[in-house]
Amino acid sequence: MQETISTPKWRSSARLPLGRIALMFIAVCIVAGVAAAAYLLTTGGSSSDDTVVVTSVAIEPPAGWAVTPLTAADQGAGLILKLDNEGDQASFLGRMVIARVGQDFNIGQLGIDTEAALVRDIEGVTIASNDVVRVGDFDAVKVTFRQTVDAATGGGTDTFRTSMFIVPMENQTFYLTMRAPVDNFTSLEADGDQIVQRILAAISALD
Repeated sequence: MQETISTPKWRSSARLPLGRIALMFIAVCIVAGVAAAAYLLTTGGSSSDDTVVVTSVAIEPPAGWAVTPLTAADQGAGLILKLDNEGDQASFLGRMVIARVGQDFNIGQLGIDTEAALVRDIEGVTIASNDVVRVGDFDAVKVTFRQTVDAATGGGTDTFRTSMFIVPMENQTFYLTMRAPVDNFTSLEADGDQIVQRILAAISALD
């Protein structure tokens, strides 16, 4: 019997302090992970006892970005890296899920299911693009979307844009996600792509 995994709809019913906005950012990554469960939580895949399991990664961030130390709660949520760009109010999260990829895995369908889960389970999301891309040695899904939330201060709303790379590997899947205010996103997207490339290069070097 197939297990059904459900998630609450993450929403902003009150004005959000900055810490609450950060939690919603983490929630986006978690919802995307739940969308992949049908493909990843399976006995159909293969695993190797000598496969390196990545629980943290160190990179040199682009100019303007700084590494934020991971808390115990971050690590418990599967985070492997946090970066912040205070000047542009942007954040980057790297999260991993330990799970095997099934024999029937279809990366295109993973993108479709991730898009559906984000729209269904995250308040205020509008998908901008959803593509299968090649990053270094790896195939990935890249989803970009907008999200409108109640403003942290002063009333009104804030709109963010997010790019999420989902990178399935043999025993782990990585969710590499940059979020910025919509007006700052275009100038930062190249930074986000560069961070993803550096993370995957560091992971490849561990093999």
